[in-house]
Amino acid sequence: MQAIRSHRRPSGARPRRSGGLGLMVMGVAWLLAGGGVLFGLSQLPSRLDTLLYFSTALGNITMGLLQLSSGLLQLSGALLLILLAVAGLLLMLGGVLRLSRLLLGQRRQRRPGASPSPSMVRRPGRPASTYLLDAIRSPR
Repeated sequence: MQAIRSHRRPSGARPRRSGGLGLMVMGVAWLLAGGGVLFGLSQLPSRLDTLLYFSTALGNITMGLLQLSSGLLQLSGALLLILLAVAGLLLMLGGVLRLSRLLLGQRRQRRPGASPSPSMVRRPGRPASTYLLDAIRSPR
């Protein structure tokens, strides 16, 4: 079943007239506009050297693309240098922290009397993968 469509127009909408006079005026206006544009273009070579204009425009576009690619290459190099500097600083910070822990004797030590967690105790006769799975599954 198809839904029944209403043929009512929304409020404020005017009916379109398909008069031949309006279409003829619009067609003549478009013809005159197109003719004016083509006439203006035909007068252009006497006032402007079009070949020089297009070759200059093409040269400018080429130089612009070369400068853009050069700028992007320089930007990527600068970002690479920044990333390397940050990585070096993080490595140095990590090294200082590890050395300070070693020299100051602040290694992680078990509390006296604390027993190791049950998932880390090796039971004889069980494969190593079982201990890993127990460690993953156990709540912490």
